[in-house]
Amino acid sequence: MGRDADSAVAHAATWLGNRREHIAWALVALALTGAVGTSVAAGFVLHHLAALERQGRRTESLGNAVFQLQNTLVAEPGKRLESLGEAALTFALIQGQDPAEATNVAPAYHAYVNAWRSVASVAVLRSRLAELQDSVRAEIEREAHSSRAATPIARALLIAAVSSAVVLVGLLGWLFQMERKAG
Repeated sequence: MGRDADSAVAHAATWLGNRREHIAWALVALALTGAVGTSVAAGFVLHHLAALERQGRRTESLGNAVFQLQNTLVAEPGKRLESLGEAALTFALIQGQDPAEATNVAPAYHAYVNAWRSVASVAVLRSRLAELQDSVRAEIEREAHSSRAATPIARALLIAAVSSAVVLVGLLGWLFQMERKAG
């Protein structure tokens, strides 16, 4: 029984030895697929993170533009219209880039702008401004949460891509050594 086991191990070792180059090429293909696949996936996640960052900046710009409206209540009409135009432009940018966010912010934004246009009392304007700031803050928090969730995924994918590349280089070095020994 011991001879049969030894014979089976010897046969398996011979079989592997005869196919070592094929196995190495299969491992190279697997490592290359892993490196490319994880790099592409990491690129998509990083692109998503960059889009979140840009959207966060647009949202903050809306908050700043609307806050500037508050400061122009006592200014001359030209300055007030300019500030209103800036706020409208910023809101339009958000609508174009992230309609879902615009839908979330729109009720508070329109309520504030309508109160501002009608030159409502200072108490009403402050109330509407607080609502809008809360809405903008909630959207910024939502974007920050998405960013915090995607960052570890991107990091893991980048580490996997680098690891796959290192394994690929090692396998190619092994193949080179096998070819060199074979003559």
